Amino acid sequence: MGLVEAGVSAAATIELYKPLADNNHNKINEIISAAKGFYLKSGLLFVILDIILIIGYPYMRKNMLEYTGI
Repeated sequence: MGLVEAGVSAAATIELYKPLADNNHNKINEIISAAKGFYLKSGLLFVILDIILIIGYPYMRKNMLEYTGI
């Protein structure tokens, strides 16, 4: 997640240079909105994956212990 976030942050920052220099508020809003949408989607995906891990880890752990005979 950190690598994905860093890429979006850097890309959004670079894309903002020209609109900020030109004082183009519409383009600035588009870029910020796109970045916000990505962060919301990636945050939701992160929460879903965490829930899957929370539910699945005890099951996997139990199976690993039974397999090793502990």
